[in-house]
Amino acid sequence: VSTQSTGVFLLELQKKIKILITTIIATIFLIKYLKKKDLKKNLKRIEPQQLVISQLKNLSQPFILNEEQKKTLFSIFEAFFGPVEVNTTNEELKKYFEYGPSDFSIVAKSIDLIENAGSEDAKKKIKKLISLLTTRVGCLFLTGSIKKFVDQPLEQRRTILKSWGLSRFLLFRSAFVAFKRLCWPAFTAIDHNYQNKLWKTINYKHSNVFPLEQCLSNRHYMNVNDKLNLSFNDLEIESIANLNQLKSNRLKKFADKSLAWQPFANNIFFPIIVIGSGAGGGVIAGELATAGNRVVILEKGGWFTEEDFQTMNTEFQSTKLYELGGVVNAEDFAITMMAGSCVGGGTTINWCASFEPPNYLRNQWAQKYGLTELGPQSTTFTQSINAVKQRANVNTQASWKNPSNLKLETGCQRLGYQTKIIPRNVDPKSCAKKHADCGSCIFGCAHSSKQGTMKTWITDAIEAGAQIVPYCEVKKLIIKKNKVVGVIAIIKNPVNGVEKEIRFLSDIVVTAAGSLHTPCILLRSNIDNKNIGKNLRLHPAGFVHSVFPDEIHPYSGPIMTVVSDQFYNMDNEYFGVKLEVAPAFPGFQALTVGWNDAKQFKDDMLQSSNRVSSFSLLRDKDSIGHVELDEIGKPRIYWKLGKQDQIHMMKGLEELTKIMAAAGAKKIAMTHNLFEPLELSGEGAPNGKFNVNDQLAIETFLQRVRQRTLDPKGYHLFSAHQMGSCRMGSDPSKSVFDPNGECWHVKNLFVGDGSAFPSASGVNPMITIQSLAHFIAQKIKQKLNQSINLSKL
Repeated sequence: VSTQSTGVFLLELQKKIKILITTIIATIFLIKYLKKKDLKKNLKRIEPQQLVISQLKNLSQPFILNEEQKKTLFSIFEAFFGPVEVNTTNEELKKYFEYGPSDFSIVAKSIDLIENAGSEDAKKKIKKLISLLTTRVGCLFLTGSIKKFVDQPLEQRRTILKSWGLSRFLLFRSAFVAFKRLCWPAFTAIDHNYQNKLWKTINYKHSNVFPLEQCLSNRHYMNVNDKLNLSFNDLEIESIANLNQLKSNRLKKFADKSLAWQPFANNIFFPIIVIGSGAGGGVIAGELATAGNRVVILEKGGWFTEEDFQTMNTEFQSTKLYELGGVVNAEDFAITMMAGSCVGGGTTINWCASFEPPNYLRNQWAQKYGLTELGPQSTTFTQSINAVKQRANVNTQASWKNPSNLKLETGCQRLGYQTKIIPRNVDPKSCAKKHADCGSCIFGCAHSSKQGTMKTWITDAIEAGAQIVPYCEVKKLIIKKNKVVGVIAIIKNPVNGVEKEIRFLSDIVVTAAGSLHTPCILLRSNIDNKNIGKNLRLHPAGFVHSVFPDEIHPYSGPIMTVVSDQFYNMDNEYFGVKLEVAPAFPGFQALTVGWNDAKQFKDDMLQSSNRVSSFSLLRDKDSIGHVELDEIGKPRIYWKLGKQDQIHMMKGLEELTKIMAAAGAKKIAMTHNLFEPLELSGEGAPNGKFNVNDQLAIETFLQRVRQRTLDPKGYHLFSAHQMGSCRMGSDPSKSVFDPNGECWHVKNLFVGDGSAFPSASGVNPMITIQSLAHFIAQKIKQKLNQSINLSKL
């Protein structure tokens, strides 16, 4: 026996030595290959002072693949989502499993997504990886085989993907996550009749919001108005829309009025420039304009309204409303962020949850960060909160419960957990049960019900004489003698891609570009403050997918109307989790459902209409995140889940598993890749207790989850809330902006977005951002009045 064991040991040792030698050889060849292609120079860092604004656009390279690279990309998608043999007599089901990348033009669509939505870093990394897979040396290093990836058998390619998904090396994990996500157009792309080949089979009852004929008809208006709204001449892009004529924010009426354009020269002066039109920028613009000030809003994204939303109510069509198409990744792919990038910002595409800043948060901001005027005793900030809630029409009248929210409520009630109704910023008359099949809040509200900043504060600003420039990205602040005097921006015509650099001069500038872009504007402007970009908070969300016997259609009705705060204070400092549900459209499920193999993935997507996607929303405490500039001056994001936050997140995921099991789920899965789900009887816990078999299955499953941990190589987190990257405070050594929202190092530069948060809010932050912006707007008014009074002396 001893001799036999020794022999086995020697064989294993010999095998490991061979693998080690092969890896060393492959690495040597790979280094030579990289040097030959001179790829390393593309990763060279460019410091802020080296950035030349007029040349930034030239640093961005188009994402173009040659034919061999396209074939390699196809072979990757085929491994993820290619044909699978099944034993069935159901022809529709059989066809479903036979579908592959070629049936949805996934290669072309993914290239388009990367080109239009991918960061420069992502483009380079993806292209580099694809290039390596076209070579034998690269494949030896990446797959362990000397064959090119396209020449390897399908099942072998799938085995390689599995190894990437669980690899301890960031390169392989990142590749797995990136390519898996690029398969989502299979479940989202539509044909000319607003249909997708898979929707019928997976029982996705897509609502067009409006009749198909009307949607098809509105295409005419969308195309016409794109040209009208952006009809810059190729050489003369110096135009700005005079939006005073726009009362209803409707492009159709806008077009009928034959809107006039006002040409302007470079160095045009506006007393107040607001960068961004989201939750913060919209409020500040509205407040300052209605107070009689001349305001211009510079918005990086496009300007879309109800008529556009009627034709954009699918995931694939709505990507133009989001930053990088809706998929913003941290450097190690540990977390994916969503942020709005259009007029109205996040308030145009968010889920309408309207929580006011809680007293514990106001206490912490006052006591720990010296922001005493934001404390619960401050009537000034309370008045701002009340003003915002009134203008946004915050109410619970339209917070009726769709099946997903009912499951969360039922499960909590059965376990004795607390729940409450989520207030929403909607018009109850137009967001009523007659639109029960809508659920399209994340695509922009086609019913004109959501009271985002586009419908409220920006409308107020425009009617008071403010002007707005869409597709206008601010690259740098103009600073003279420690005082901001204007901005340098690039206006882009999205119809023909023509860009022009424009300078706007001003007395006051408000940066409200969001927590990912506000720090980048300050960094590109060479403002010397070590806190810029630091202290990024994300409210990471961990998902639990639960399949029920009955149909849920988790994309219909009000998105979020029930929340459980049972575990929101887990450390006596009000750090913990909120438990909520998400709108689980097919594309979102394709992004978040774990992948073990192609058959399992397609099987799981067949259950998409019976799935509830609940999530644990974490108020991050010790997680570490920051934003810096990449080599072309764009945001590069680093983030790592902290140890205490891991404990809180794990507790939230465990409790969500129990809640959904109690509500009657028959199958529960995390977003771990290569992880077996929990199978249950579906009886639930009507009396607060599970049957013996279900109880044992739940305990075993949760034990496996704890063993697997929340390591980013296996579990993926998401974020829709970015905060804190340029925080306010009373100490200039620990903050970027002072208690009035003015920059410590640059006079007349104010902040107006969530980047000013000293810490994570712990609640969906829209109302907190708007309230803080309203508060800062009053401080700006006071400063303007002081300047006027001094000028009279």
